[in-house]
Order: sequence, then C-alpha cells, then structure tokens
Amino acid sequence: MHIGIQHIVNDAQKWEQAKQSVMSKMEGDTLPAGMKPLLFIPAANQKTAFCLWEADSVDTVKKFIEREMGTAARNEYFEVDTKNAIGLPEFVVGNK
Repeated sequence: MHIGIQHIVNDAQKWEQAKQSVMSKMEGDTLPAGMKPLLFIPAANQKTAFCLWEADSVDTVKKFIEREMGTAARNEYFEVDTKNAIGLPEFVVGNK
C-alpha cells in the first residue's frame, strides 16, 4: 500500500531535527520493518512538504512519523489511490 503525508510545518527548527532523524534512519536502514520511503517533496519556503511511503498500513506510517515529528508539523495521512493518480513514478504505478 502507498501512503501520502501532507506535512504543515509548525516549528522550523524541530522540523529540521526530526527530518534529519528520519533521514538518518533511512540511510542506516533502521526504519520500522516494512516501511519504505518513496518520495520527499519539500516546498521552496520549507513550510510544507509531501511524502510518499510504501507500508502495510496508514497506521504503521502514522505511528512512526508522529513519534519522530512530535509537534514539529501537523500531518495528514491518506492511502493513495494509485489507479486514479496522475504523474506517479513508474515504481509506484507498477506496484498496484
């Protein structure tokens, strides 16, 4: 399943720290089992960002991100409708 997250940054300093923590876990291959990051798209003004993950459920991603982000951002989670999405990379669309 593919999960999208819309992040609205509340605290830029906490956001940067949390983002670096998540990136370190990605690079160190220490993410929770079954979670795979696919896209990270930050806004130029750094006040919002969009992430796309592959995982077994929205709850799996939400528990991890909420623990990592704390109050740094308000996050909205949703299962991606890959059949009706436009412009998704082939590695996402091919895994329908």
